[in-house]
Amino acid sequence: MDIVLVSNGPAELNSLVRPVAYRASLALSAADIWVFPSPGAGVSGRELRVVSAYQGVRRAFSPSESWRLYFAGVRPKGFTVSGRGVVVNLGGSAGFAQMIARRLRYPLIHYVARECPVEPRGSALYLAEDERLQAALIAAGAAPDAVKVVGNLAVDAAVQDGLSAEGRSASAGGATTVGLFPGESARQARAAAPFFLRVAELLARVQPDIGFVLRISPFIGTFALDDLLKPPARPARVEATHATVDRSVVPFQAVTAEGLKVSIDAGPDHSGLAQCDVVLTVPGPICHELAYAGIPYVVAAPSNVPGYLGVSRTSSRISLPFSSSALQRFRSSLPHSSKGDARLVSGPNSRAGKMVAHEAVGAIRPEDVVIPVVEVMEDASRAERIARELREAVGPSGAVDAVIHSMRSVVRAQ
Repeated sequence: MDIVLVSNGPAELNSLVRPVAYRASLALSAADIWVFPSPGAGVSGRELRVVSAYQGVRRAFSPSESWRLYFAGVRPKGFTVSGRGVVVNLGGSAGFAQMIARRLRYPLIHYVARECPVEPRGSALYLAEDERLQAALIAAGAAPDAVKVVGNLAVDAAVQDGLSAEGRSASAGGATTVGLFPGESARQARAAAPFFLRVAELLARVQPDIGFVLRISPFIGTFALDDLLKPPARPARVEATHATVDRSVVPFQAVTAEGLKVSIDAGPDHSGLAQCDVVLTVPGPICHELAYAGIPYVVAAPSNVPGYLGVSRTSSRISLPFSSSALQRFRSSLPHSSKGDARLVSGPNSRAGKMVAHEAVGAIRPEDVVIPVVEVMEDASRAERIARELREAVGPSGAVDAVIHSMRSVVRAQ
């Protein structure tokens, strides 16, 4: 049996592909699991090696191999199929996933979330994040019996990482710690990390006794740290800072221009964030993981930081061809509360229909982020309320089991 997983960049690979591959390897041990990033996803060689090392994954292919398969039908070397299997789209290009399913003559499953909407088309099975998305898919033309509600896959990534409200309560206590998560990909982190470190410098001026943890994704690794934190080649349009890496201590530390020492967490998963009282983060699936663990966070999406990729709202990320009126009709069919305000870039906030965790979006300064972080740190009741509402917004775990069950069902029906 073949399980072909289609995805996008590092964020989707970590939060959607990883839990599905892991659980599928346990439930369907004889299956071969293949991963294709969408053409144009910009996935690097290091990122492919990380995904290929996920438990259960036989191999992850490059975007160029995806292009050749999409346009010419040329299968990558080593991609051997059994003739029985399923294609599962987890945040990748719907058009690419559809083409692979057609070429392999396999059934197609789309996982549909607010961050990765899919245009209803053909005879695919749609696994919706919640009932509101289920209604929106049906209103956009999907057959009612082809749409099922499974839950939030990013929550299962948090469970796999050991992030939970119970685990966080067990590790509570001690000095206040602020987490900094500049993104899953090197490109995004290179743009966001100097801004985040400047926020940390300003926070340290306000509260000198707090600690900081800079979370570095496995897709980036420690070898890229010097390049990640070096001064920009040209003046930035926003106040930021740079840092050097002190490798003489364990864990490594980033030492900023003002001498602030920031501990570097480069572990294989995000479990280290459980020690944080609040996390400054980019938008993305990581917000769902933090929400499930009951960790208050502040999202920073500065449009004035060159190269910052914090908010992606283009249909090129979702399907080929790169624009689709049908996709726009699907988005317009979403109930108002699920569409959320245009300023809501965090998934849990969008699910809640309000700004539970603070979002700093647009032409912002580091000071605009410092204030909401301090408010969470200094007001315990506020932090508890945010944590509670975030957990309620993302819902329970278990979506990955529903996805595996659906995969079994469609393969048996072949």
